[in-house]
Amino acid sequence: MKTGLLALAFLILLTIPAISLPAHASSSGKYFDNIVTILMENQDLCSIYVGCGGRAVYQSTLADANTLVNTWGTIDHASEPNYIALAGAIDDGSTSGDGRCCYFEPGNSIVQLMNNAGVSWTAYAESAGSSGTCSFSPPRGGDHFGFIDFAANNVASICSHFISDTSASDTKMIADLNSPTPSQFIWMTPTDNNNGHDNGILGGDAYLASLVPKILSSTTFLTQRATLLILYDEGYSQCSNTGGTGECVYASFSGPAATKLLKISPGGASHYSYAKTLEDNWGMPSLNSNDANAPSMAAAFGPVVPPCSNGATNPPACNVFPPPPPPQGGFGSCASLPTGWNCGNGNGLSGSSSTITNGVAYMTEINPGVGSNNAYYYETTQKGTFPWSPCKAPAPGVIPADTTTVSTTFIPTLLPTMSSGQRYHIYLAFYYWLPNGAVTAGGSTHQCLDTQVRLENVGGTFSPIGRTNTYNPGDSFGWDQVTLDQVAQGSTYTLTGNVASQCQRAESAWGIPTSTPCQLAGLEIGIEGFQFQELDVAFFNVSIDSAPLPPPVSLVGDLNSDCGVGLDDLSILLFNMGHPGPLGDENGDLLVNLEDLSILLFNYGRTC
Repeated sequence: MKTGLLALAFLILLTIPAISLPAHASSSGKYFDNIVTILMENQDLCSIYVGCGGRAVYQSTLADANTLVNTWGTIDHASEPNYIALAGAIDDGSTSGDGRCCYFEPGNSIVQLMNNAGVSWTAYAESAGSSGTCSFSPPRGGDHFGFIDFAANNVASICSHFISDTSASDTKMIADLNSPTPSQFIWMTPTDNNNGHDNGILGGDAYLASLVPKILSSTTFLTQRATLLILYDEGYSQCSNTGGTGECVYASFSGPAATKLLKISPGGASHYSYAKTLEDNWGMPSLNSNDANAPSMAAAFGPVVPPCSNGATNPPACNVFPPPPPPQGGFGSCASLPTGWNCGNGNGLSGSSSTITNGVAYMTEINPGVGSNNAYYYETTQKGTFPWSPCKAPAPGVIPADTTTVSTTFIPTLLPTMSSGQRYHIYLAFYYWLPNGAVTAGGSTHQCLDTQVRLENVGGTFSPIGRTNTYNPGDSFGWDQVTLDQVAQGSTYTLTGNVASQCQRAESAWGIPTSTPCQLAGLEIGIEGFQFQELDVAFFNVSIDSAPLPPPVSLVGDLNSDCGVGLDDLSILLFNMGHPGPLGDENGDLLVNLEDLSILLFNYGRTC
């Protein structure tokens, strides 16, 4: 299969016209004339790269098509000493606690080397203050921007190259790459909401999936010998043949100057190799013995093979692999309620997130050792109006009034190892408004319903299809049903709910007359639970269907309202065998027994 796809890629790429490279810039390099470096946060190689167990699909695809470094090691913990090592090839253990700033390190950094060699450069940091001045203040100070830790850089002519950029879109950097005279060296420090520090592996991967195609399709990358380095500052897993601490991080080179389909393992490589590679490329002297003795990444760059004129390397000759397209989903982009779908709706611990990138809703929930049945943690995206502050009628024009079914497709990209006292749900929630006024049931009075179709895992065991439960969230009548009984990491699943049936069954469970009209007011898609380490789910599509369907009662035995009587319905009935109705009570005697089983079996296999 892989061979066939690769062959197809070659055929497609042969149709791409050759790119004519201009004469080398005044400070042309041995391997590349332009380099962009993006620094990401806190993940080792095999947490990112799918080939050894990681979960960052986009970065893995990018690395597979270009060059992946297997042995790039870190220098210290936490962040700041690693950024200092990248900027100036020194290990300052006094910064291991982070938070030291600014301009305290003696000696030169790579900035002085580039200035002396005539290499143009710009160092960007998202959402920084005092752009272009020596008061430059990235959100994390010198922790994630080592240039401002060197005393030699506290000079106006240098600080003018420290530029703030727009978070996520990085419009100034992209404009630089599309300008007639782009900076030859570009550094980008994303915010913690983009670099994987606060938004996790999937959030960081989504950020790069949106940004990298803009870089690789820029004028610089289409016309120059350019390369993109994506690198992480620190990781916590040991790797063989790695320098520094022995903890290797993800590092990939892409773009026209990078060799394709290559994995390299230079012995003893580390953050000192960064300065070494720049020095080797532009003929600059070493800063000290650390970079002088470090291996360079020269193996990541190959000679242009005649008669190619497009900067391609061999193998394969004359083919430039296009950047892999980012995944596309059906959630659009983040929007405010009630229009939705909204983002950032969660309460998980540090590293948790709920965001939408390229239409895909990415959820990461982290809550080890916290929460309970009365204190759930969650990450969701929502559309419409909801029962809180206070119960609200549907917003006009947001969810069609004639909606009959809603479904969402998702992939669990990380499932936690579960044990007693832990719980998680992956769910699709329907919130209803009761237009005839508040009703009283079960000792509570509300005018809204809060319902879910979901998958649930309790203490390591998946609940069976057909399990239902009522609950009182305090502002509405709550009811849920399990419609999916197991999931596996990396596989695709769908949750579906029938709008009318969901309302009527919730009413019935609470003893509210099922003739009570209800209107769908809000939809919520997400994850929730407590005590587990981490759950990551990517929701790709959502379908709000207004096609007319027969009422659920038209097919006897169809307990899950899918217009068919089958194994799922049989499982639901058997699960409720011996219990009072209504679920599974086919003959209306308020008890689920063999008579109801006979009725279901009589209708087994029928459809609407």
